[in-house]
Amino acid sequence: MDITYHNWLNIEITHLYFTDGICSNIHLNPFQNTSTICQNYNILLHQKQNTTSFFVGNKKSNYTQEDFLAITPMYFQITSDDLYFFNYTNISPTPDSLLFFETSSHINIQNGDYASAKNLISHKPLVFDISIPYNNVQIEVQPIHGRPFISESVDGTQNSEYNVNLVTQETGVYQILLNGEVEETFFISTVELNPNCIGILYLNPLEVISQNLSTPLKINFQTRSTYREYQIVVPTKRKINISSITIQGGNGEKYSGPKEDKILNGQTAQVFTSTSPLPLEKEPKTHPKLYLDYTNQYSNRTNQMEVLLPNPDTQNIKPYNLKGDSNSFYSSNIVYV
Repeated sequence: MDITYHNWLNIEITHLYFTDGICSNIHLNPFQNTSTICQNYNILLHQKQNTTSFFVGNKKSNYTQEDFLAITPMYFQITSDDLYFFNYTNISPTPDSLLFFETSSHINIQNGDYASAKNLISHKPLVFDISIPYNNVQIEVQPIHGRPFISESVDGTQNSEYNVNLVTQETGVYQILLNGEVEETFFISTVELNPNCIGILYLNPLEVISQNLSTPLKINFQTRSTYREYQIVVPTKRKINISSITIQGGNGEKYSGPKEDKILNGQTAQVFTSTSPLPLEKEPKTHPKLYLDYTNQYSNRTNQMEVLLPNPDTQNIKPYNLKGDSNSFYSSNIVYV
């Protein structure tokens, strides 16, 4: 009898930045140990648009939990084709952190919440030091949802740091416990990560199957909101006199300005900034418009110019720090008229 492949899990990636939420630039790539598991259990992955489907092959008409009894947790790198993914995503990871999503009975990513800072996990080397308090402390290191493989009592009055050596461990998520309390959860990898890696997916097949999922698990991303800045430049060669310059928001949003400023090339720009941050969209249905009232050297008659302003470039998004708000961002466009 030939092997039949059964679809046992679907993971859908959505992002409010994209039309209909379809985010197709994210992929799941198994680590080597996970690739071996997939080979041993006849598991295939297939991505179509923003959904990754898992198929298991056997000679039966269906699959059961017994098909996975000896399987171990699986780890995948989450990669993005877009170098500017976090520019338009409402998460700000640090250089030594990654996104972390877990599909098990402990955490259900199907609950509809958007990914946030709570989904970030530190990425540590195989050997590192931790600071310990100034007293006797019991230090334990264990895999997530596993048992401690390091358990040691340390006198903090004699040592301010403890060296954690994980060179014999496998790629995965681990925890440090001090006196029985989780101090930190972190990820280590025995291989160099893909340069496009933005996160880690932990998958426990036994626990996922026990949930009897009938709809896809979802990882949802929220788009970033930014203050919109437009630097309007009227080249001197146009030889026009501007009597009025305004911006009208496509959805009724307001803009402050104009404020005259010098831009990088030394030209004078009239700068407008939205009065509130606006959510980024890949393909917005409306655009703000620039209105210019002007006269030229040939006539005193007032003319009007209308310019459709561009969508923010995701490469040009920077921290704004407005009134002490370190979590705000702005996107800037230079517009020549």
